[in-house]
Parts: sequence; C-alpha cells; structure tokens
Amino acid sequence: MKSWKKLTALLLALCMAFSLCCVNVSATDVLAAPGATSMEEEEECNQFYCFILDEEDSVSGSTITFASGLKLTVTGAGDLKLMEDNESPTYYLQPKEGTELTFKMEFPEGATRKATINCGGEESMEFDPAAPETTYVHTVHWEYDFEYKNMVVDDGSGIEVSNVEISDVTVTLKQGEAPVFTGKVPANSGYELYSESWGDENYDQVWNSVYPDYSSDVCKMGVTYYYSCILERAKGYRFADDITVTLNGEVLPEDSYFSDYSLILLDKVASQSFNPISVSGKTLTVKKTAQTFQFNAKAEDGAKLTYSSDNKNVMVDADSGKVTVKKNWVGTAKIKVVAAATEKYNKSWKTVKVEVKKAVQPMTVKKSTFVVKKSDVKKKAKKLKISVSKAQGKVTYSGSKSKYVKVSSKGDITVKKGTPKGTYRITVKAAGNSMYAAGTKTVTVKVK
Repeated sequence: MKSWKKLTALLLALCMAFSLCCVNVSATDVLAAPGATSMEEEEECNQFYCFILDEEDSVSGSTITFASGLKLTVTGAGDLKLMEDNESPTYYLQPKEGTELTFKMEFPEGATRKATINCGGEESMEFDPAAPETTYVHTVHWEYDFEYKNMVVDDGSGIEVSNVEISDVTVTLKQGEAPVFTGKVPANSGYELYSESWGDENYDQVWNSVYPDYSSDVCKMGVTYYYSCILERAKGYRFADDITVTLNGEVLPEDSYFSDYSLILLDKVASQSFNPISVSGKTLTVKKTAQTFQFNAKAEDGAKLTYSSDNKNVMVDADSGKVTVKKNWVGTAKIKVVAAATEKYNKSWKTVKVEVKKAVQPMTVKKSTFVVKKSDVKKKAKKLKISVSKAQGKVTYSGSKSKYVKVSSKGDITVKKGTPKGTYRITVKAAGNSMYAAGTKTVTVKVK
C-alpha cells in the first residue's frame, strides 16, 4: 500500500493551507475549524487529535460508544470535547508534546471481529475480542504548529466492499487548458468519489474538483502532471482489507493506492507530460532590405516541430523554422513552435517573439559646445547657429529656462547682452519616423 508520507503530501495539497499529518475521512470534516472556546489554553494550542463519528455514536467523558456496541476509552488528556459547526459529530483532544495516551477497547458480548485504530497515520492499533485486556500506549509527537491527527476507528461493522470501480475519468490533458473532472462510480455501490485532482510532482500546482477555484492556471510546457482521487465509504459499508481497484477498466497495482476501512486514496495513478521545448525569441533592427534568420528549436523524444507566425510581415517556414522579415517593417510578431505528440509527451507548444526595432537616430550636430567671452556680450548680444545633419524626422530646439540664452525654431541662438558667466544648455531633438527612433543631442553655451 502507499506510504502514509505520500498520503500526507497529497492531502496537504488538497487541503491547501492546513498542515495535516494524515486524513482518512471527508476533507469537508477535516477543514472545519474548532468552535470558539473560552479556555485560554485551547486558544493557544492549535494541535488536535480528532474523532469524527456518526450520529448514532455517543461520547461520555473520555469514552466513545459506537453504534455497534464497541467502546473506546482514551486516557491521558482529559475528556473529549465537541468541535462545533462540523457536519459530522467531531470530538477532539489537545495533548501536549510527549503526553502518553492510553487506548482501551471494550467489545460487546458475542463480538468476533477485530477492531483497529489508525493513530493519525503514525501507527495502527489492533484489538481482538479474544484478548479483551489489550491496551495501547501512544506517545504524542507534533511536527507542525497547526496540526490535526484524525483517529480512524474501524469497529469491524458494515458491509464489506471488495471491488471498487471508477470510470469515465478524463486522463488526457491539453497544454494551455485546465483539467476537467468527469469521474464516476456505480450507483449504490457502498462508496462515493469524494474528489479528483491533478497536480505536478511537488503539488505546487494543483487542480481539485472540490476546490475548483483553487488553481486558475493552465497546463504548462515542460511539466508532468499526475492524477489522484479520494473515495469514501458510504454509511453502513466498509472497505475490505483485500480490495481491488479498477480505473477506466484497468485493474490498478496495490502500490498505486492506499486504503483503510473508510477511505481509498489513489495517488498518481495516471500522468500527462508536456515536452520542454527549447527556443528563444529574436530582436532585430529594421532595414531597407528583407532580413532572414533561422530558429533552431529543440524538443525531446524526437518530436517533430512545426512553426507558425501571427503576422504577415514576419513569415516562417512551417517545417524548417526559417524566418523572413519584410523590409522597412517595425513591430512585434509571435512565433508558435509546436512539438507533435510522442510516446512520452503530449502535443506541446511554446510561443516566442520576433521584435523589429527602429534604427538609432543618426542625427549629428556640427558643433556641440560654444564658448562666449563675457566681454563680448557686455554691450551687445551674441548670435550663434546650431548646424544639424542626417536628422530623421522633424527637428526641434528647446533651451534652458534662462532669460539670457534663447534658441529659435531654426536653431539660431541668442546670447543676450549682459549674460553672466555660466553654462547654458540647449536640447536638439529629432522626432524620428517609421524607421528611425527619436533622438536628442545637447548643445552647450559657456560664457566665461
């Protein structure tokens, strides 16, 4: 059977923010928080041993009496307390680290079937009516600051289910889309399909049928996803110790699922992988002639690659990946590289950009620094001229906020009479055009 560590990992993902050691019951019950309490020590402790019971079961002090007549007494941590606002009656204890809990089972007269307790996934206790004096001592150990340990008690009652069938499960995923959940179990079969899920290797990305809004992401290139699901027994039924599980008509090996009398967990029983395509985008500068280059995309498992463009100005050969960019064109095109399905991978794709930028503004100024003697403007103004060449686009001039040095729309500079010593800067801007970007130059006037 699957190890409890793997069960724990999956349920951590399915139950989102909660830190659980293991869960063998409905996730609806597990996620319900304990009711408000006035006891300060309970408010400070967020670690619980939980017993989820049926309506016919009852609790008195530290003893649970099951509908079958079986009685379980747990000593060492006080009386069992009711967890409020749960759909099913749930009682809990809050023992501290290192506490020793003693478990004792009393069988009704005439009982012949053994009873078991799974203690939060850590150990299993077996009680035999032929040895009624058997007790177990369990030492409490907490791994997390917030933790539930659910005590699954099999009282030996209920109709046994020895074969489980799950059909119509969608096990084909598409890149760029989220999984859909379509699994079914036979009606009146004694069990229910509680949840289906898909997740990556470490459950960093998870979709779950119970929490449809938990992941809004889609299947990604280069990732392998796994299918898992949880089944719960119906009231009055129990899963047999030796059980056969069939998924979409295929009998699953025992090591692909975990089961106890109340729950079956299928862990990573199907997988879908998307090819990790390797390809990078391209940045070019516009030219007056057509430009060509070659994409050298790579994919694994010998997958055939095909290419397509979303822009008629950037044409790509579907098979070779050779790209032709039209002359005088500036803009961005998206190239989609598709890896065909192989025995190992699903059909996969990756989109990259081809960006063609405007050329750098070629404008030059003949003289970028003018030096004027203060004595030259003592009695009259001084005239200077900015000479511009190779500019692409309209040329404009803007001066400093100084009232002494002004520039006209034609690049004529006037250094006014009485201008004090200092440095004055003028900006020359070429607006650019369809092929050239805008650019600026700075002209400096120094009065000494």
